[in-house]
Amino acid sequence: MEPSTPLYVKQIRYGRTDALREPIQVRADSTDTLSITLSMKGAEIEGTVTDGLSQSPSLAGSTVVFPDQREFKYLYRHTTTDANGRFIFRAVAPGDYKALSWEGLEPHGYYDADLLSQQLSQARPVQVQELEVKTVDLRVTLPKP
Repeated sequence: MEPSTPLYVKQIRYGRTDALREPIQVRADSTDTLSITLSMKGAEIEGTVTDGLSQSPSLAGSTVVFPDQREFKYLYRHTTTDANGRFIFRAVAPGDYKALSWEGLEPHGYYDADLLSQQLSQARPVQVQELEVKTVDLRVTLPKP
């Protein structure tokens, strides 16, 4: 199978408003236009989740989350590790992220603002540039919620 194109949304503007950083308001009498810029230079973040013990195997079925640096929940990147505890994110926008991993997290539990704020101090910082492939190995050090 061909690798997917690392396409990500680079910019969305409505008039002077950067819609990736703040909400937009569309009015019927507005002459503003909506402009969407896509980039084919997305990064890739891959890695493995373990339980942190040197003798322990990788953790299958763990939730891995990269909250977006722009604070919009709909831009969060999330996945579940495979049978070998591996994960991969493709077409990642360049920027700074914090990687989190949980075992046994309820579906979409990472949207809980209280849980996320409690855990961000334990997150692993990750920075990616355009077209970069970064390996990030994580430990499930966060308590089960």
